[in-house]
Amino acid sequence: NKDIITPTDQELRELQVEGLLKHLQDNHSLCLNEVCWYKDNPELELALPNLKKSTIRKIDEFCNFLKSIFRLSATIIYNNDGLTQMLIQVCDFCRAKSFSEQDLKNIEKMAKDRNSQKLCKREQIESRNKKRTIEYKTKRDDL
Repeated sequence: NKDIITPTDQELRELQVEGLLKHLQDNHSLCLNEVCWYKDNPELELALPNLKKSTIRKIDEFCNFLKSIFRLSATIIYNNDGLTQMLIQVCDFCRAKSFSEQDLKNIEKMAKDRNSQKLCKREQIESRNKKRTIEYKTKRDDL
């Protein structure tokens, strides 16, 4: 049907986030009947925890909490599977255009460079710590 307006992916994501926040505040105007029982059954009580009587500050804190969970998830994927896999997962989640072969090669190169820098820094730190250990031991022996 040509009269149906289809939301963009960005609008859909915003609606989902706004819908979740409104749902947790016991406002079911954006909820779908198929998903939310409260919309057709206003006598039902919204289970705790919820944002029903929350201040704007509490709602903002909840949004920041969700963002920190998403950042932590991305960090875990990065540490477990590497930069390339994390970026692919983020693109999939955001429904962004997939990376081209050249993009993947560039990302892999950046990841290798970063990893070699990390190893070099780690070696420098270990070397410095060994020198300090020897210095402290020498000073202690001199006492």
